[in-house]
Amino acid sequence: MDEVFRLMDTARDGRIDYVEWSNMLTLEELHRLTANCIHKGPLSRSVLTDEERQLLLVMRGRINALVALADKLDVRVMIDAEHSYFQPAIDNIAAELMRRHNHSRALVFTTYQMYLRDSLQRLRDDQLRAKAGNYFFAAKLVRGAYMELERRRADELHYASPIHRSIEETHESYNTGAAQLIASIAAGERAELMIASHNQASIEQVLAAASTSGLSPPHAPIYFAQLLGMADHLTYSLGAAGYKAYKYVPYGKIREVMPYLIRRAQENSDIMSGVGLELSMLTQELTRRLLSRGD
Repeated sequence: MDEVFRLMDTARDGRIDYVEWSNMLTLEELHRLTANCIHKGPLSRSVLTDEERQLLLVMRGRINALVALADKLDVRVMIDAEHSYFQPAIDNIAAELMRRHNHSRALVFTTYQMYLRDSLQRLRDDQLRAKAGNYFFAAKLVRGAYMELERRRADELHYASPIHRSIEETHESYNTGAAQLIASIAAGERAELMIASHNQASIEQVLAAASTSGLSPPHAPIYFAQLLGMADHLTYSLGAAGYKAYKYVPYGKIREVMPYLIRRAQENSDIMSGVGLELSMLTQELTRRLLSRGD
């Protein structure tokens, strides 16, 4: 037990905090801890079987091979987010990838769906985990894509909905998380941020916070992304201002891509109000170019 304590006490302060404790609890080794529990509770019942542990190890090997290839090709890897009831498994994989590969640069990004009520706390915990492990914390912030599914499942299984009650609460969560990460970057912490959003107000708040904090393009580790064909005026304006702005391209068979695009449209229903603005801007630009020719 003394040896186990020394392994967990990475700060060497005679105490084990939450980050140190959770860092040592891997999914494939959790059964060693629960095997000695006097009473069998939810944690004991949720440990992986021998077959599942082997599958997990194989999956880790494949993902690490992909990240190693991305490192060789000098591209980033972004782990996306999914439904709340299996998101913890994805978070576990992403945290392990960052801990393994993000020591010299932010190679692996993890994703936070800010419409989840626990997103801000998980964001803070993961920042502390990265700081304690001395590796880059790289986060992509999205609002969330499974609102109807999450609420329906919560009703069917009689538990509290995991997502915020209103779009205003989601906006507040998103903007707070972005401000939190910008403050960390400005304070010199090893962190990078991608704002994956079509919401103009959020983007403007990020730009204002970055400017106030002295984080100017193109060197500031703050990036922006919009879906191809959506909010192009935001992407182009960000790029023209020197920020690293990306267009996200869904790729695949139509039957696989269409449900994804429908979820994006639901998630970004407020963006439809901006279509008229984009058309107006396009019309103005076409008119300007035609008139400027003088013929």
